Amino acid sequence: MFHALQRIFKSLRAKDERAQLAWLLVLVMVVLAYGAIGFHYTEGEDWETSIWWSLVTMTTVGYGDYFPKTFAGRWLVGVPVMVIGIGVLGYALGTLATAVIERRNKEARGMVPFTGENHVLVCHYPGEDLVLEILAEMRADTVWEQHPIVLLTDQLEEMTPALREAGVIFVSGSPSREVALKKANVSKARAVMVLSREPGEPATDNQTLGAVVTIRAISKEVYVVAEAASAENLTLIKNAGANEVVGVATLAAELLVQGIQDPGVNGAIGELLSNTTGHQIYIHPITKHKGTFGDVVGKLTPGRYSAIGLIDKTGNRSFVPTPDTVVEPGQSLMLIGDVRPDPV
Repeated sequence: MFHALQRIFKSLRAKDERAQLAWLLVLVMVVLAYGAIGFHYTEGEDWETSIWWSLVTMTTVGYGDYFPKTFAGRWLVGVPVMVIGIGVLGYALGTLATAVIERRNKEARGMVPFTGENHVLVCHYPGEDLVLEILAEMRADTVWEQHPIVLLTDQLEEMTPALREAGVIFVSGSPSREVALKKANVSKARAVMVLSREPGEPATDNQTLGAVVTIRAISKEVYVVAEAASAENLTLIKNAGANEVVGVATLAAELLVQGIQDPGVNGAIGELLSNTTGHQIYIHPITKHKGTFGDVVGKLTPGRYSAIGLIDKTGNRSFVPTPDTVVEPGQSLMLIGDVRPDPV
């Protein structure tokens, strides 16, 4: 027995956390089995009673309902189980506590690979406020609120308290490196959002471009939305593989002009773009209906949605089409409503 314990203690020094916990479980079971078998044969008790006595003795509870009366039972079974048992449990609790603390520390530093799926992967960290705002917008949508948010960046040394409280999962690494993207399980992601590493700096589009190219090298299917700091790089990032590219600088100019030409339009646009207030714009795929635009609009809940346009299979948009415009599966409706509609 002592030779076996020596080998187990040697194995517990292994760096592999799973192997260490497995050997720890084996150690506990060995001591428990030794006590139960010894009590059974020296005291003549049934197996249930023997196992109960061994467990109670190891945990130092000592109910006293059963105890060894023979010399062999006391000195060859009872004493070893008491001495070794308390040491084993103390070591086990210490090891488990250390494993939990180390796991949390690794998660806080982004060292633990993400093994889940259907997550939204956010690349780069321009600031805590923006990431929290993105999280709030995602969770304000009843369909997207269930998807975990994974933050992949090399700009953080440790998860901030606010991000941890909000439920963000942090993975440390550069989004331009394949090993980091695989660590964040990009191939199983529901969608990827590539933010500008340093908003307002055109040179930061190089990091965005590198991230998009590497993402596409790993996964051809995942949907990628990228942010461009410079309007000159919109087409470049799009050609690199991004499904959509948001040019913040271009939008700013357009919104400023619209604010002058049509006062109040920015407030309306802001409300339509946010999931947290008022109504939203939904791009709703047509999956089953085949007929006219008027027919498919009639299937929507009356008074809850306004159909403002149609997107065909090539991505071309037509606003306010005539009721007799032919529609078919594969096209999408552009709607305004307060909740995401059911499939049509």
